[in-house]
Amino acid sequence: MKTVTIKIDDSIHEKFTWLLEHFSGSGITILEQAEYLIDNEYLRSIEGTVQSLQEARQEKSESGVTLEKLEW
Repeated sequence: MKTVTIKIDDSIHEKFTWLLEHFSGSGITILEQAEYLIDNEYLRSIEGTVQSLQEARQEKSESGVTLEKLEW
């Protein structure tokens, strides 16, 4: 599944939403976001994100996983 973030002008928002509603419920899920936020503001709005990032900064590099060991 892919997630796409788009910025929609108010003048076409209603028509665009109408179009998306015609896809099957399992095909598209609309995640409502009332206002456009820059990435930093958006991430800060998610509960626990800032704390998680602060904790991750404290981890030693040696405890990380190399790209070769990741299962894609």
